[in-house]
Amino acid sequence: MGEITVILLLALIFIGPAKLPDLATRLGKLIREFRKATSDIKKQIPLHESIRKPFEELRDAVTLHPDELKRRDQIKKSLEELAETQRRAAAQATEAAAVVVAETASVATAPRLETTTAPPPVEPQAGATKT
Repeated sequence: MGEITVILLLALIFIGPAKLPDLATRLGKLIREFRKATSDIKKQIPLHESIRKPFEELRDAVTLHPDELKRRDQIKKSLEELAETQRRAAAQATEAAAVVVAETASVATAPRLETTTAPPPVEPQAGATKT
């Protein structure tokens, strides 16, 4: 805060009280136009995810409260753990499906032994005579 006071005092002495508000207005407009131009350029240039993400994290690290950063890190870590768990479950399901397919294929291609069964013997009925 002290540096700003010194700069304002020097500006008041060298520029004068009549021109200082006009200079401050022009400086404010210049800064606003510069920010708008850089914002437009940022929107027009698509950045690859691997480039954009670190800049966003850096901006957040500078502007956010440390407690908010810790909370975001915890959420990010839990999401990564959940994704890893789902990936493992999908891999296990794929392996199980492959085993089932392999077993089905081996059963389908295995030679079948056909067993013929003789018809059951016919027992003579009571009272029937042999001819």
